[in-house]
Amino acid sequence: MDFDPYSVDLDVLIPRYLVHAYLYYRQGTTLISDQCFDSIARRLHQEWDNVTHPHKELIEHDALLSGANYIQFPRRIEQAAHYLLDNKPEPQPKQMSFNINKLHKAIDKWSMDQGELDLRIYVPDNSKKKRNHLGMSEIAEPCTRAAWYKFRKIFNKPIEPRMMRLFQRGHREEFIFMHMLREVGLTIWDEDPKTGKQFKVVDFDEHFQGSMDGITKDKKELYIKGKKPFLTEYKTSNDARFKELKKSGLKKWSPKYWGQIQSYMGYEPRLIGCLFCVVNKNTDELYLEWVEPDKSAFKLCQSNAEEILSAERPPRRISNRPAFWLCKMCDFKNHCFKKDVESAKSCRSCRNAYPAENGEWGCDLGKEYGELCDKWEDCNVK
Repeated sequence: MDFDPYSVDLDVLIPRYLVHAYLYYRQGTTLISDQCFDSIARRLHQEWDNVTHPHKELIEHDALLSGANYIQFPRRIEQAAHYLLDNKPEPQPKQMSFNINKLHKAIDKWSMDQGELDLRIYVPDNSKKKRNHLGMSEIAEPCTRAAWYKFRKIFNKPIEPRMMRLFQRGHREEFIFMHMLREVGLTIWDEDPKTGKQFKVVDFDEHFQGSMDGITKDKKELYIKGKKPFLTEYKTSNDARFKELKKSGLKKWSPKYWGQIQSYMGYEPRLIGCLFCVVNKNTDELYLEWVEPDKSAFKLCQSNAEEILSAERPPRRISNRPAFWLCKMCDFKNHCFKKDVESAKSCRSCRNAYPAENGEWGCDLGKEYGELCDKWEDCNVK
């Protein structure tokens, strides 16, 4: 459960410090490494004057670098600590060994010998595409409130033509990846034989959904032992982001994609892992990574989905400071922090609307959902 203490808002570190100090000094256990805990204390000590969290008064500045046995822990911190202890990550299954280097070499050889390509490329009609569910590609976003805002459609950001072309570029690359992987010996299904459509997983009365790029088997056992199915996901990246990916790996590079993949594998436990494929749009360089299922990550995604789907008002912010770097870049920053900013009016953004069965929506007032009435109330209660 280690994390980078310098990647989160400063005030978030106060409750985390208290929770893990309680576990260590009062329960005699720990869920993070000593190095991670020391890094939390070190950053708090360095930036103490900028801390505004109300629990700051429980901690002595000079004692941050020497220990926390003296602290009188409030009841809320004790409860949070016991919750984490009761829900600590389960032991992970034995990892499968996928030979990424061998796959890279096979793709490079095929690239040099490649003949004429005749591909069937299907590009969906984005002009008619509307997502009414909570997507598994969104559930691992750092801020739960932002994901809730998007689910409730409180702001309809205009999409530039450039972005539409970018979306279509991503769809085209999927077919290049599939052809390439098939040519080097893998068997890939991009459609469910039972439905003729993409493989899909759903939960929470169909309000939580995700569509997988492909299900794959290595029937010849060229790169992995056994013939069990695994997930394949394809992404594109610009050069700057691609370099970050090569340096840090998927989990740190994109918690969003990490959560998406873990959700897919969690709902389809027959999948033994995921072959994550990224192409650099500037140079055509490829990045391939084998991702193991992580049960604790899947449970966290499920928990986030449940919180978003059941919330009648905006969930907690990731930070209470508009200047926090994630908040500054968020599409919903004005709706989150400014009291006079109203949500886009629709039944979805009304506080009387609620997710019903079979992916449908209902209205607490008994009105016909989908027909905006004069009883609309902003769900973004501030």
